[in-house]
Amino acid sequence: MKAVFKHMRGKASLMAQLVVIAVIFGVLAAAVISPNGIKNAIASTQNYPPSTPVYAIPINFSGAYTASTSNVAAIKMPYAARLVGVSTIARVYSGTGATQTLDVRAGATCAAATSVLAAPVGLSTTAATEATISTAAIADESMVCMDYALGVSGVSNTDMTLLMTVVR
Repeated sequence: MKAVFKHMRGKASLMAQLVVIAVIFGVLAAAVISPNGIKNAIASTQNYPPSTPVYAIPINFSGAYTASTSNVAAIKMPYAARLVGVSTIARVYSGTGATQTLDVRAGATCAAATSVLAAPVGLSTTAATEATISTAAIADESMVCMDYALGVSGVSNTDMTLLMTVVR
């Protein structure tokens, strides 16, 4: 620190020293007052402690899908859970220009289920696509149903996978 201030002379030197000291104290005070604020800024994904049960539920859709399908898959949740992640990927896509999505709905029955996503999640063959969750709570014994939507005809997806991550 001395080397920084050694080359400064006069009143500007004193003022610069005071500014640097004030910034250092400000950063230290922020770290002491809110240590979680720094941790949260570093990791935007919630990291649960080892004692928290986190479950990944992979759902594979085998075969080629060439048309929109409601209730393409459904599971009954055996416990109440909080949905913390939904992602999709497809192995093979044939065709061009189609919007393809998967939607996840939850409710007492598939007919009464409502979407838990802000918008249906798009499908890609190059990378997993993350969904935005609008309703995280899934009730005990509720049906979780998936819908596949295809924007145009003449295209298909083969072997799609939906990964739901829940916390009990």
